[in-house]
Amino acid sequence: MKRRTTRTLNDVGRRMLRLTWLGTLAGLAGGLSEILWISLYAALTGTDAATVARGISSAVGLGSTGTPVLFGVGIHMALAATIGIALALALRPALVHLKGKGATYVIVVITLAGVWAANFLVVVPLLSPAFVSLVPYQISLLSKLLFGLAAAFVLCSPGAIRLSYNWR
Repeated sequence: MKRRTTRTLNDVGRRMLRLTWLGTLAGLAGGLSEILWISLYAALTGTDAATVARGISSAVGLGSTGTPVLFGVGIHMALAATIGIALALALRPALVHLKGKGATYVIVVITLAGVWAANFLVVVPLLSPAFVSLVPYQISLLSKLLFGLAAAFVLCSPGAIRLSYNWR
């Protein structure tokens, strides 16, 4: 008698939860890399990195409530985690077929360049035109590319690759 293997809903849910957790970690790594980059830029240019966090709060309508810097950082990290989850879910099938980690890095960084273009050329000018001018375009683009490198590093970790291969 043949033994039949079937995926139970519990198995799929467990794998999806692991993949979501991996995406969250990738996004948080990317978000943190952006914060570090903007902080370095601010330190080198004598500007205030907190202005960017306040700008995020203002863009979503929380500029004058509570602590706008804390809200800005929290919103930034929540959005970063969301982007990381989307990357992990979208790239899971590709991670199985890509030969080498280099392709993953390239795909993730190009994807984040697209996210930057959509944000800084379309969405942010509509939500908060003043926010676009807080940091020069090339600095904000480099910020998003660093996000991509950090996220790709997490997505290329041995655990991430093992999770992708064991998805079946």
